[in-house]
Amino acid sequence: MIKNRSSSDRKPLPGPSHLILSIADRCNLRCSMCPTAFDFGRPSGLVFTEHGRRVLEEILPHVTLATLTGAEVFYTPPDTYAWLMGALLRNEQVELMAVTNATLLDHERTQEIVDRYRGLTLSLESLDPELYRSIRVGAELESVLENLDRLHELKRAAGKGMHDPPLLHLNCVIFRDALDGLPELVRLAARLEIRIVAFTRFLLFDRRQRGTHADQSFPVTTADRARWRELFESMVDLGRCHGVTVVDRTATLVPRSEDHLPWHTSRVGGTETCPDPWSTLFVRTDGSTAFCTASELNLGNVNTDSFDESGSGSGLATRARSSSGGDCRAVSRSAPGGWSRSRVILARSLCNAGCGFGGERRSGMVSSAPAKRPDALARRMPRGFE
Repeated sequence: MIKNRSSSDRKPLPGPSHLILSIADRCNLRCSMCPTAFDFGRPSGLVFTEHGRRVLEEILPHVTLATLTGAEVFYTPPDTYAWLMGALLRNEQVELMAVTNATLLDHERTQEIVDRYRGLTLSLESLDPELYRSIRVGAELESVLENLDRLHELKRAAGKGMHDPPLLHLNCVIFRDALDGLPELVRLAARLEIRIVAFTRFLLFDRRQRGTHADQSFPVTTADRARWRELFESMVDLGRCHGVTVVDRTATLVPRSEDHLPWHTSRVGGTETCPDPWSTLFVRTDGSTAFCTASELNLGNVNTDSFDESGSGSGLATRARSSSGGDCRAVSRSAPGGWSRSRVILARSLCNAGCGFGGERRSGMVSSAPAKRPDALARRMPRGFE
């Protein structure tokens, strides 16, 4: 039986209460900061395998919260999405959240979100059409803004305000050439009744160089840091005037994540301490699983032994330790039922640990090695959840 390693009384967990489902490894866009914009040998159009479905059906009875993520949640094939919704909603207590680029939110999908979802994270970096087009390659800002207006209108029509579900959060990856326009995102959030605007990463690479991956890290200068501090504090004041919370997750103004482990990224804005890091389970479409033990997990390489520390700098610190060792950054865990090993890799250059701040150079979370076949990745869930 899985034990609660974070509590002093070590009470057994009946099962994971929060699922983060990486439901599709494909996207309709090729964003400049995203690994799907580059060919790293990952499967195209990966959807839930039969093994993945069996794993999910086994653990769903215990789940109270499911967060749908992946390259783009709503780009999932319709039959797979329909099966997933049916499987999730058979559990009457489950609440749904999702992360989306907002390009595929037609009227039917938006109404479903308003009716069913607890929270929705919207990814947006700029309100300048040209900048947006260069960041979110394949999308048009005008269309996305129409979708967001529709979402706001349908929420209002349902009698729902800013603090009613679906709770809306906006995540923004910061680019140096988009800094001056960031306050407009806070104003947009106020108009659309978006509760939180979270700035997640500070990227210092040339987006025009398509061979450069966004997760490669570069030092941030003192001028960069001072400029961001001043801008962020002004946006906090702006947001306060409109009831919008502005959150810095770039590590320029917050403590380093390794000083406050374990952490858990809520995926709907803000980073929260994880009261029980073993209660959150990541499930990929092939059925591979990993418990939440850190602020960010390298989902693309969970349960693989071929992780290549690619990119510039010293690379990720990836250490396989026994579960009794308590290392939150890399865990090799043994459990009953054949789940012999699950390697969890913390992408330290992302989220709380920042992107090369303090002059350090860290690599990103993507491996250039060919991805293993799903059957090689799959691990059987332990039988301790019944």
